[in-house]
Amino acid sequence: EGHILKCKLKHLSGPSLAAMLEAIQAYADGNYVFRFGAFKPWNPYSWFVEMKKVEFKPRSVRVWSPFSFKDKELIHNAIKYFMNFYSINDIESNDAVIVSFYPNVFNSRKAALHNRIDNNSYIAISIDDKMTNNINSLFHELIHFKQYATKQMDKWNKYSAQWKRTPYRELPWEIEAWAMAEELTKRFIQQELTRREVI
Repeated sequence: EGHILKCKLKHLSGPSLAAMLEAIQAYADGNYVFRFGAFKPWNPYSWFVEMKKVEFKPRSVRVWSPFSFKDKELIHNAIKYFMNFYSINDIESNDAVIVSFYPNVFNSRKAALHNRIDNNSYIAISIDDKMTNNINSLFHELIHFKQYATKQMDKWNKYSAQWKRTPYRELPWEIEAWAMAEELTKRFIQQELTRREVI
């Protein structure tokens, strides 16, 4: 929805087109992690769709923030929305997620940081004046948590030499995090606005 198929239809065989439609349906249902893309240099015959059912849930999720009660509730609702979107409630795991909001993140120029230590995800987010930006940063870092917990990051091998010369925004884990955080933020804010209008 909202996207245009820019390569000629003749380049998509029946099975390829079916795979793409299946991926779109899986995305709409929110039950799968999937990637749709192409390798460099672009070749219309060499694109891929990867799908994997999300089957884990974190042992615990903890959030610390200096926000008001209303904004804390919004952050917790955003986390629940993320967990439901990726169906992260199926199988117990040893993962824990600790999210902290600070006036600044260790004097870093980055808006947020994600550290992975002993199967736990430690997320630090620099507080922004706009709550929408805080939620976007939260979703971005939670995507990284999901990438580790589903072993998706293992396939990419984040510390492999092959990524050393790849620009930050072109790293596969960052492509997903930036794109999905923006999409999830829009969907979540719209849901919250609708819910409050109903209330």
